[in-house]
Amino acid sequence: MKSIVQKLMDTYNKEGLKSPEQHFIKAADTEKEMLFQLLGKEHNDFVDFYLNYQPTDLPSLACNCTFLDIKAMVEENTDFEPACYLRECGIYTFALTIGGHAICIDSNSGSIYICDHGLVMQDFDTDAIVINSGLVSCDVYDSFHISGEIPFNYDNIIICMDKIENSFLTFMENIADGNYTDLEKLITY
Repeated sequence: MKSIVQKLMDTYNKEGLKSPEQHFIKAADTEKEMLFQLLGKEHNDFVDFYLNYQPTDLPSLACNCTFLDIKAMVEENTDFEPACYLRECGIYTFALTIGGHAICIDSNSGSIYICDHGLVMQDFDTDAIVINSGLVSCDVYDSFHISGEIPFNYDNIIICMDKIENSFLTFMENIADGNYTDLEKLITY
């Protein structure tokens, strides 16, 4: 992880951020507790990154990705759509695009997804949380054999979001290497 973070700092430096090493810090005890309350105590590459190299006050990268610090991550996953709904499925937002789309990790598989900010919503007629059928591709929508909004659950949301990578490490390596030009272009409708 250390070599990936070093490459990421180099990327930020190339994009004009002075002293990027000051923006990747060890999490304080209170931040660790916040992270564990959100995600549980299981250690993995994602948790280790946030414990040892928490991103703080970082600008958006050229690929339109802004990493959240632990406090902002907790707020995003508690108070804001779609993250507060995705959290119910074990999917956590850790970064945002310039358009407000969520970059998420699936704690069940470790895969990284991008979720359109309007994909998951509350149906005001029924108060149910649903997947906005207008924001999924026709092929995906047709596979549900329904009319109207798609019921919200883990299996359905995984099908409707766009997978970026199979792992957090691969995602971070590709971010650090500049392999994404615009993460928002990975959303398919």
